[in-house]
Amino acid sequence: RVLARHPRLQIRSLESPYEELAAGLMSGRIDFIVGALRAFSTDTFDMRPLVDDSAALIARAGHPLAQRRKLALPDLD
Repeated sequence: RVLARHPRLQIRSLESPYEELAAGLMSGRIDFIVGALRAFSTDTFDMRPLVDDSAALIARAGHPLAQRRKLALPDLD
């Protein structure tokens, strides 16, 4: 829909290590990054969450961890 409304717009997708993308953003070669939020100074970048996300553990039926009501990271060792 964006391209239909703005036919001269050019969109490219880059996949690179975050440091390379951040350098491209700071130099003006990249307009924005869509990715995980990072703990950096807000003086450098303006970051906004796009979605609320949560992690889930998925296991087979009958797995010992499937019987537990609550899990913590140390339970996964």
